[in-house]
Amino acid sequence: MNQQGENSKMSDPNRTNIQELEIRLQRETDYIKRLEMRLRARERVIEEICEQAKDGNALTKVTAKRILSWLANSPDNDPPELGFADRR
Repeated sequence: MNQQGENSKMSDPNRTNIQELEIRLQRETDYIKRLEMRLRARERVIEEICEQAKDGNALTKVTAKRILSWLANSPDNDPPELGFADRR
């Protein structure tokens, strides 16, 4: 019985470590999901800029600055509205 008592004492710290690792894993998984959302948002902005450029539209200087600022600040929020000047 003495060995069983020692095993149960050993498992408590192990259980705590496992719980801490599970919490850390969840936080890191959430962080990766946020990064994926940011990447998808950036991809949408770049795709829209490319589509507009194909149609002969150009970014206004103010909008270009807003987009660059948004990209540089690693946003968690939605991208700014894209303002294009129609050059057709």
